[in-house]
Amino acid sequence: MKSHINILLSSLLCVLLLLSCHGNDDDRVVASVGEYTLLESDLSGLVPVGVEGVDSVELIKKYVNQWVEDMSVLTEACKVVDDDFEKELEHYHNQLRIRAYEQNQMEMLVDKDVSDIEIKSYYNNNISSYVLDNSVVKVSYVVLPNDCPQMDKISSLIQKGDLTEPDYAELVRWAESDATDYYMGRDVWMPFSQLQYLVPFHVSNEIQYLQGRVSDCIHDGKNVYWVHFHAIKLPGEYAPLDMVGNNIKSIILTQRKSLLLHQLRQKLVEQAQSKGLIEIVSNS
Repeated sequence: MKSHINILLSSLLCVLLLLSCHGNDDDRVVASVGEYTLLESDLSGLVPVGVEGVDSVELIKKYVNQWVEDMSVLTEACKVVDDDFEKELEHYHNQLRIRAYEQNQMEMLVDKDVSDIEIKSYYNNNISSYVLDNSVVKVSYVVLPNDCPQMDKISSLIQKGDLTEPDYAELVRWAESDATDYYMGRDVWMPFSQLQYLVPFHVSNEIQYLQGRVSDCIHDGKNVYWVHFHAIKLPGEYAPLDMVGNNIKSIILTQRKSLLLHQLRQKLVEQAQSKGLIEIVSNS
């Protein structure tokens, strides 16, 4: 039976596609289940631009099959379930409208510019919320073959306590020309646990290993990993501002929206009251 339906659908859809190519003013019935009818116009826009031939037929066929299945279930459901869900649908519709209106107002009214001063102030006032549970690092590393001719030059740069701008630029040039792999993360905080997936460290005590560390050299047999730590923050220390700044900005914007939304709602209630639109009937 199902294969018979599929054959009929395929034939019908081929006819529909031919009609659509030549243009047709009649809104033809594509499928029906009891009192429910799917029209050709309901399929308008279903096939994306550029999808043609067999692919378009299969896409429409899948949609029609799903529609037939849904309407078959709905037909039976209407026999068993008496509720028409009018109140629920009205409530849902009203909530959608309210949400769309509020989102529109927020987009127009909320100031999306958050200054560095605001971010720093929030950070300082909530510093206790930014205690690190895990170590984070700013790190650069280069992976060199054992026979790399520039090994000494690169290793001397890596082991410097502070990399100047010229040092860093030179390291990047050497990495691009000689390294089999590299990562330059001078300005990006990374969990040390994530770095351990990239570099084959042999660390038994993470805190002891990282304290005061500037660089490291790890061999895996084929390659040498030269690692330079630009900055390190250990568990129990405060997360650096440049690591949490974007998150703080999002929090500030959310707070602004919440406050503005509350003010907007209060204003609209007062406006409705002033126009005599609100009436609350007491039960007493």
